[in-house]
Amino acid sequence: MIFYFSATGNSKYTAECISADGEQLVSIAAAVDKKEYDFSVSDERVGFVSPTYNWTLPSIVSEFLQKLTLHFGAKPYMYYVATYGTTSGASTAMADHMMRKKGCHLTPVLMLKCRTPGHRSLICRIL
Repeated sequence: MIFYFSATGNSKYTAECISADGEQLVSIAAAVDKKEYDFSVSDERVGFVSPTYNWTLPSIVSEFLQKLTLHFGAKPYMYYVATYGTTSGASTAMADHMMRKKGCHLTPVLMLKCRTPGHRSLICRIL
């Protein structure tokens, strides 16, 4: 299961690229609109993908992570992917801090530097 927030499409594309066959993708924006914060996890991994805004998490992602409740049998492998243009700032640390309050640890913390030249193609580099 991968939760993602994407305003321009970069983070959604990243989530699609890293998802396993049949892995559920959940739009954070859609979940917040529907007030859905309670999820049962049957996957072995749970990911979060989000852009960095002003060196931090977008407010919608912060809200979602604060209200999120995950139900799982065995604790899944959890990770966070930050997409950004110049720097990931403190977004990865903030996401991990919020999830630690819920007894979860996001490892590894991945960062992708992305840019969309001419809004036609996505170029990403794993750092």
